[in-house]
Amino acid sequence: MPAANNFATLKPLQEISGLWTVQFDSRWFYPTGALSGDSAQGLIGFDQLDDWSKRPELAVRHFSGTAVYEKMFTLSDAPLRTSHAAIWLDLGNVRELAEVKVNGQSCGVVWCPPWRVNVTDALKDRRKQAANRSRELLAESPHRDAKLPPEQRLTRTNVRKLTQKTPLMKSGLMGRCVCCPAGALLEERRTAADPPGKELLI
Repeated sequence: MPAANNFATLKPLQEISGLWTVQFDSRWFYPTGALSGDSAQGLIGFDQLDDWSKRPELAVRHFSGTAVYEKMFTLSDAPLRTSHAAIWLDLGNVRELAEVKVNGQSCGVVWCPPWRVNVTDALKDRRKQAANRSRELLAESPHRDAKLPPEQRLTRTNVRKLTQKTPLMKSGLMGRCVCCPAGALLEERRTAADPPGKELLI
């Protein structure tokens, strides 16, 4: 018998597509010789949510640290007319963890699947601002610094297994970012399958 799924499967309401602005920590965003203006300071536009290790910018491919994703979007008001509807923001895939803020309000931190948070209380109006703070592991920095002259290196580690030949790891937010209404599904599961008072894990 297959293992039961602890998490409800949510039907996407709306995909948040188009341009995202991503601000990388400028202290750890290097080398930037091929970049200029805001890009040289770590502000990069993503037409879609990409794996950092596949990006054309060398400083992005080898970045280790925190980056902030921001995007304005308008949410359909259909699920907001349902009093018990909860709205979840599904980030698709995250490496390694992310804190989600909507309209300046923290909605939680995700560090394992499913990569989603409840944003209902942060929805002030139909026009929203999402900010996702993504954190990547240290592994990319030694890989990058090994290619630089010693005086330009910022990373110090006693882990000698990380070299120029170490494959880059998947990083950042990847895949589709979608809003999902879940309230009706939760009500249905409580009445059909769960005793009164039992909490559902979602």
